[in-house]
Amino acid sequence: SNNFKFRLVYGIIFNIIFILFGIYLVEQKTTTLPDLDLEQEKNYTAIIISSPKETAKSVKTTIYIETNNDSLSDKIIENKALIYFQKDSLSLNLQYGDRIIFNSRLNEVKNAGNPNEFDYKKYLNQKGIHLQGYIQTGKWKKLDENNGDFLKLHANKLQRKLLNIYKSYGFKDSEFAVLSALTLGYKDDLDDETREAYQASGAMHILAVSGLHVGIIYLILNFLLSFLNKNKLLKILKAVLIIISLWIFAYIAGLSPSVQRSALMFSLIVVGTVLKRSANIYNTIAVSAFVLLLMNPYNITSVGFQLSYSAVLAIIFFQPKIYQIFISKYWLVDKIWALLTVSIAAQLGTMPISLFYFHQFPNLFFITNIIVIPLASIILYLASTLLAISWFPFVANIIAFILKYTVIALNYSTQLIESIPFSSTKNIYISFSEVLFIYSFIIYFSLFLIFKKKKRLRIALIMVIHILVVNFSQNIRFNKNERLYVYNIRNSTAINFINKSDNILLCDTSVMNNKKIIEFSVKNNWLEQGHKKGQLYNIDTIQNSSSFEIDRLLIKNEFLTYKDNKILVLRDKKLLQNETPEKLTLDYIILSNNIYISIEELLPLFDFEYIIFDSSNKFWRIEKWKEECKELKINYFSVPDSGAFMVKL
Repeated sequence: SNNFKFRLVYGIIFNIIFILFGIYLVEQKTTTLPDLDLEQEKNYTAIIISSPKETAKSVKTTIYIETNNDSLSDKIIENKALIYFQKDSLSLNLQYGDRIIFNSRLNEVKNAGNPNEFDYKKYLNQKGIHLQGYIQTGKWKKLDENNGDFLKLHANKLQRKLLNIYKSYGFKDSEFAVLSALTLGYKDDLDDETREAYQASGAMHILAVSGLHVGIIYLILNFLLSFLNKNKLLKILKAVLIIISLWIFAYIAGLSPSVQRSALMFSLIVVGTVLKRSANIYNTIAVSAFVLLLMNPYNITSVGFQLSYSAVLAIIFFQPKIYQIFISKYWLVDKIWALLTVSIAAQLGTMPISLFYFHQFPNLFFITNIIVIPLASIILYLASTLLAISWFPFVANIIAFILKYTVIALNYSTQLIESIPFSSTKNIYISFSEVLFIYSFIIYFSLFLIFKKKKRLRIALIMVIHILVVNFSQNIRFNKNERLYVYNIRNSTAINFINKSDNILLCDTSVMNNKKIIEFSVKNNWLEQGHKKGQLYNIDTIQNSSSFEIDRLLIKNEFLTYKDNKILVLRDKKLLQNETPEKLTLDYIILSNNIYISIEELLPLFDFEYIIFDSSNKFWRIEKWKEECKELKINYFSVPDSGAFMVKL
């Protein structure tokens, strides 16, 4: 037929239309930095659009700025900002939907500019957040409440009500944190130790509300509403109630990509059941992904979205085939094997993405999932029962008691697995190209095993060769790389010397004592440069000693010598009191620790190529140094302004 004859033309036309429509959607969802004078404090009205979170020194939230009230007539802004309120009794009581008026100096969201660091600016910009600021006590006032998205407002209120029910039945600390994350998607109370235990043991997916959680809610609702199966009209009512309930749960759980995908998929399954039509599961997944991307094209960049879809596709494709390898007539063995096959399939789908983003692999994931999935299922059933009968204290107290010790068992299991030697492999670095090659290998090798065609095996082996070539080229690059980094870490000094064998970080006490700073600002660069760990030295302690040698780095007072490069790290003016017989020639001078000195004072003492102002200096002092350098025509580099200083030695 003519339609079949021109199928290629139709295909090309439809693809072009979809691509253009996708570009249009991205443009519609893309917001830009508003035209504001960001140098001055101004008055704004705004609505709080995320649940405020208490941190060590502040209350963190996201606001939607409506107007700038400084002009003669209010200027419409309509932009989001990440805000930190000074912590006090008033800011701790802020809620989603509160409208406030405040006075603050807003800043553009910027990255620190450290190599291979997480692109926080891009992450926030894709959420429509371009501004950030700090609001002091006394510089804001609540105008009214219950503003913003109607559904989200009431879902937020319901979530708080349900969390208070948990608290009223004695849940606190890690038990409350895990229970609220697992059942309601509320993760604000999870501490770093708990997160690390779940991540290292391979159980982090339990704390991210997803298909498992939505599936259990669906089964509970399907069972409770089974009395509506009497006729077609009641079945339609049952389907409507289930779908509404699933989406209410999805809203309460924060509408993450995984819970959106799961709620949408189960909604389609419910509709198909009522219409008595069975759909191809891959089509259902594709429809759910398409709808979510219509709602927000930036979902495609979400790690949760990527992991969610790669996991569900792998489970659907691989699990039945792996399950058929071994069939047991014993019920318990069969169920354990079924759980194992689901875990193996999910890991095949998510492993490359997990390695790319998180640089670790849970070696004992198969043991973890045999334990945590049944426990998580029991917790969801018990928690649903507790919330449903919380008005009946006698029975609810019994349920709460059992639930508490089930959560304790879950926490203990993950901590025990994490404590086992070699429970996880950490500090793995793979590039984006390696992610693509690994996925290609998994796909083609699987197709070879299924269809036994040698061509697919050859392609799989070619992918392995590509991975080896990428690794070999990286090793060559590591061997040639010898670099100096001065990192941009707020109010801190961090100087890094890296080559194929050395990885020496000189830093102050604030960095030495903060593992999270190392993980966030420095660790990714180490891994990319081929180092799993570094040698950390406190620069204050070292500079107080007369002489210190670390591998090829020689330190004498404030002077560093590395591979014939001479560097002065000036943190204390007392060095300049020692007169030198002649001018010293240096490659770099690093001004640090907010040292009170003028650039002109350095010129009689040193000849140097570059002067660097690190992040431990105050803003106003750096501005003064910059002006001096411009007048004296001296090469300078401001780390807080331009990001990390990097140079090949």
